[in-house]
Amino acid sequence: MSTQVSFLDAVNVEVRLLGSMILYRDCVEEILPIVRRDSFYRHDHQMIFGALVKLHEAEEPIDLITLRDELFVRGQLHKVGGVDYLVRLAEGVPSGIDAVCYAEFIRDKGRLSNQEE
Repeated sequence: MSTQVSFLDAVNVEVRLLGSMILYRDCVEEILPIVRRDSFYRHDHQMIFGALVKLHEAEEPIDLITLRDELFVRGQLHKVGGVDYLVRLAEGVPSGIDAVCYAEFIRDKGRLSNQEE
């Protein structure tokens, strides 16, 4: 991987990872050992990831409705762009098969950023 990772590339991968987690609950278990909330560039993505992790740990179903409800209870739904943004996340994922690759990219991007500091 090149050490030059553009912000746009990283954000696009974050979108795909979050969309995968929304649509394919089974991938969440594989992703959690790889990335953390602070691995994400965007604060709204950190909030969405945190809500998804909470749903997973509570063994709640993960879908757009439960995610919306969790973010609403946290007072974060509006901060993350509302339901429209959550739908766009889900629509931006061709399949969940690459979720682990997305997570590894996000993790490695964070490592590269820390090395550059």
